[in-house]
Amino acid sequence: MEPGWGEAQSGVSRLWDAGVSGRASSSGAGAGAGAGAVLEAEMGYGTPAFAGFGMATPYTRYGQGRDERRYGLGWRLSAGAGDGFELDVGAWRRERGAARAEHGAGLDLRLSW
Repeated sequence: MEPGWGEAQSGVSRLWDAGVSGRASSSGAGAGAGAGAVLEAEMGYGTPAFAGFGMATPYTRYGQGRDERRYGLGWRLSAGAGDGFELDVGAWRRERGAARAEHGAGLDLRLSW
């Protein structure tokens, strides 16, 4: 669980990368109409996969900004440390005020060599 500052769609790492002093600026990147504090949390439990050479992790996510909430479920499959393979399959729901809720699903594949 991590706090953040900026657009609700952005990652929480902006606060830690830019430093806390950037949040008071009215001309910064996070100063738009949707700017504000953001809370994002993820909880998962990894189990061995590929005969112990990788990890399978089912997870759930929750995110809340000033005007929206996000929920998600997914499953991540990754190879052993340093192998550079990760497959993430997930579904999400976003609620913004009185607007109709949005739903989506995603498939994310990361390879590095």
